[in-house]
Amino acid sequence: MRVETSFSKTKDTSHEKRLFGENIAMPHEEKIKWYYRPIPVLVLLFVVIGPFALPLLYKSPHFSKFWKVLLTIVVVIFNCYLIWASIKIWDRMSDMIKEVNRGY
Repeated sequence: MRVETSFSKTKDTSHEKRLFGENIAMPHEEKIKWYYRPIPVLVLLFVVIGPFALPLLYKSPHFSKFWKVLLTIVVVIFNCYLIWASIKIWDRMSDMIKEVNRGY
């Protein structure tokens, strides 16, 4: 989109970004909230709140449909692994506590 200014110069107001190998038209950067940007979304997905950040991923204009689906699958697998690892740690800790109690 071209906009005429008062100085008769044309100014390009369209913003295109390259993210994950695709050109996507972006609204003005000032209008996009911080929690829709790629790095905060990824940090929220994998470090802070896990699958509860999936709505932010799907509302973010920075990710294509392919990346939204792929990241959803990765988050689900990652969280299943974390649950499995937590159960294994709990079992091992329970066994260690039982062994310590037998000694007394």
